Amino acid sequence: MAHQLVMKSGPAPGKVYSLEKTEISIGREVGSDVFVNDEGVSRRHARLTSQFGDYVLEDLGSTNGTFVNGQRATGQRIVKPGDTILLGEKVSLAFEEVPFDPNATQASLSNKEPPPPPPAPLPDYEPPPPEEAQYPSSPPPTYAGRVPESPVEPLVPEESSPRRTWIWAGCGCALVLVCVLIGSAYIFDFLNLYCVPPFRSAMVLIGAACP
Repeated sequence: MAHQLVMKSGPAPGKVYSLEKTEISIGREVGSDVFVNDEGVSRRHARLTSQFGDYVLEDLGSTNGTFVNGQRATGQRIVKPGDTILLGEKVSLAFEEVPFDPNATQASLSNKEPPPPPPAPLPDYEPPPPEEAQYPSSPPPTYAGRVPESPVEPLVPEESSPRRTWIWAGCGCALVLVCVLIGSAYIFDFLNLYCVPPFRSAMVLIGAACP
């Protein structure tokens, strides 16, 4: 249930203050939730605090004091609907419940936007005729105790380059020729075949002396 303060006597009689916050400040200070421009009201005069559904009034050390139904409020005091709060000697505020107005509720409901129209029905949909089912070709027959062999693709050897083949062949021949020459020279020198026919004639022609 919402509550409000209504000024009964003071600078603005009949003024209504809605209590919509958890903590309500009351005083002559500009910016107060309940602003009362009266010399008998202190700048920070009193405070209302919402606790468990009730409002608790507390005097904040005002000069002229705060009273509830004629009794000075010392410490914290719960106020009920119908109580009169007196600030100083001239300003009185009535603590009331906000009356329920069914007409306002109906007006608020009538101001709501009408619901959107239902979507238009979709045209009749005819499903296409079912296609004939295509079955995969039957697998090759299997025999009891024998697993069908899967086809093996033949391996295709890589073609070697003819140029590379000739290079390797030439290197091999040259290596064999060098080995033959080295071996022949070693045997020729080891057996001292310089002056043995037919090598003697060649040695004489080049001026070598043979015994």
